[in-house]
Amino acid sequence: MTSRPLTIEEQSALEAGFAFAARIASAVRPLSLEDVQNLYDGFLNEGVDDADAMIGSSIYVHPISMLQKRLGRRETINIEQLCNDTLAQIGPSAASGNFAPR
Repeated sequence: MTSRPLTIEEQSALEAGFAFAARIASAVRPLSLEDVQNLYDGFLNEGVDDADAMIGSSIYVHPISMLQKRLGRRETINIEQLCNDTLAQIGPSAASGNFAPR
């Protein structure tokens, strides 16, 4: 997995996005999954399509890369279990807002 630190501008935009989302959702940071759902539903109901209003953070999973690495190691895996394990690992991070790189 490759990553790079956020630039000062990106950090500022991320913080502004989180603050905006918390204000709109009338929630305390970090936003819970329920807060994000309420925010999404509100955007949907109001027809909000402004990209600047939706800036937040992302969690990326690269399943092809995951499979390629395991194939390269000649590792026997259960695809369904790999999916479940991956979701179990990223789920708590997504719910907590803890997106720090590994």
